[in-house]
Amino acid sequence: KYTQEIQEIPLDQRNVKYEKMDLVAKGGYPIVANPTFSANVREQGASQMFTNLRTYYRAGGLEKVLDGWLFTQVNSVINGVVNKYGVEYFFNNIVRLEQEIQVDMNKKVGQYFAIQSFKINAMPPEGILVSIKSKAKADADAITADAQARVATADAQRKIALAKGDSASLVIRASA
Repeated sequence: KYTQEIQEIPLDQRNVKYEKMDLVAKGGYPIVANPTFSANVREQGASQMFTNLRTYYRAGGLEKVLDGWLFTQVNSVINGVVNKYGVEYFFNNIVRLEQEIQVDMNKKVGQYFAIQSFKINAMPPEGILVSIKSKAKADADAITADAQARVATADAQRKIALAKGDSASLVIRASA
């Protein structure tokens, strides 16, 4: 049977936020992320998207595509990038990794969507967070100890200079 159906697919930009996405960094370290980004349907890919993702679209429109199919694609891309790097590298280079993820996401879903302004919004696991805080405290303590050592050295040099001055003055008085 032949039927005709008209579907309207909005092309406006949408802010997408996924709650609690579990990721795994190289070495098996878990990372919890709440990625956010802007996405819009590409006009030239809208009809193809409807054809290929019809099940999602009919189940709840574009929101269902964003929450179902796109979530799966985003999760796959983010895990692929995150798993290439150790957890320390990940958190020290977050901006670079967000850019890499955005580029990879546009390659993967670019036929249907344009992705912009990607932020991963990730927090390190509690154990690593404690380790990072401990390292930062140790670094601060080392800097404080170094500063105290310089102060003590300067104070000792000042006392030596005073003692030399007092000694020279006693020698001059004795000779006089």
